Order: sequence, then structure tokens, then C-alpha cells
Amino acid sequence: MKRSVSVTKLAQFVWHRGDINRLLDEQTSAIEGSQTQAKYQSLRRKFSNDYETEVTYKRTYSYKEFELTVSGRIDGLILTHNRRLGASATVEEIKTTRLDVARKRAQHGSIHDAQVKLYGSLVCHKEQVPTCTTKVIYVHPDSLQAETFRQEYSSEELNRFFEQSCEIYLDWLEKMSARRAAHQTLAKQQTFPFDRYLEDQHRLAKGVFRRLRDKKNLLL
Repeated sequence: MKRSVSVTKLAQFVWHRGDINRLLDEQTSAIEGSQTQAKYQSLRRKFSNDYETEVTYKRTYSYKEFELTVSGRIDGLILTHNRRLGASATVEEIKTTRLDVARKRAQHGSIHDAQVKLYGSLVCHKEQVPTCTTKVIYVHPDSLQAETFRQEYSSEELNRFFEQSCEIYLDWLEKMSARRAAHQTLAKQQTFPFDRYLEDQHRLAKGVFRRLRDKKNLLL
């Protein structure tokens, strides 16, 4: 059974922790976030000729009866090949925020860390690099001041994290598939509990059937 999911969706589903208080929600728009990210990336390119942006990676993972393709676009990437030190990668996940970074981390830090680790696992798997530096970078849209949270991982650590994330997600998909199958079986086996339909019941049943068939909404 083939399935696909983005890195962001996988990280959000499996690793979301922290406060659900919506009063802490971000106060920057998506457009403002994109513009701030582009400005920060432009600054980074001035200091590194190897700095790449918006690089797409994907990987397919087999588990039970599933084949899950995980894909995403990396904000910032540096691949290095040093004769003495060997190959390594640096992966950046850039976030735009006006909030206090500590509060932002408390609310969404688990997702951001998971995102950059998943990206790191994709890079290590494809490029066959043994180590990866991950950076979650919070950038203020007005000042472009940045606060960075940096971690070092081996490719084995990131691969285990990737597999764990996929398996948690696919175990849930398996349970949902079984639940839907049981629901459909029950629906086919059920019979109307009375001798006959009332006129309004029959009209409603026909309306529901037609809307389901035509994939439309039914206003009652």
C-alpha cells in the first residue's frame, strides 16, 4: 500500500508536544515568513559559496504492508567533502517569528526539531554522509536577528529517528484502515429496524445516497 507524506506533516503528527493555547500563535503572515526567509538565505549565501536553498529530498520507507514516501524542501543546506575530515552536511530549518523564542520553542520546538532531523536523515541517506549538523533558526522579520539551536548527529541516529517517525505514523494509518474496513462491513450488514420507511425517511435516505454518490453536501 503506497502512501506519501511531507516532512512537515509527519513531524507535526508524530512529534507535536507542548502548549495548545492559541493565544501563543504566531503573529506573522505566511508571505512575511517567506520574504524574511529569502532575505536571511541571501545573507547566508554571501558567506558560503556552498550554501544551497530550497533543496528537495525524498525517501521511500517500507514497513508492514506500506510503502511510505517522505518528501520535503530544505531551507538551507551545505554539503562538504574534506579529505581529512570526510563528508558532512549542515541542514537549516528557518522560522520567522516575533514571539519570544523561548515561548516559541515551548509551543512548537518539538515539531521544529523533528523537521530538521527528518531533513537531515534524508540528506544522510541520499548523500551517504556519516554526520549531520542540524540548525533550527528563528529570525525576527523586522531586524533579521537570528537565534540558532544547533545539534550534531550521526547518520545512524538520524536514520533511527526517521524509521521511528515513519513507523508511528504507519501504525496509526493501519489502525485507521482497519477501523474504516470494520465500519464499512458493519454498514453493509445493517438492516432497517422497521417494517417500512416513512415517507420523509425514504426521501432523506435517497438524498443521502445521491449526495454521497455525487460527492456533494446535503443541507438538512
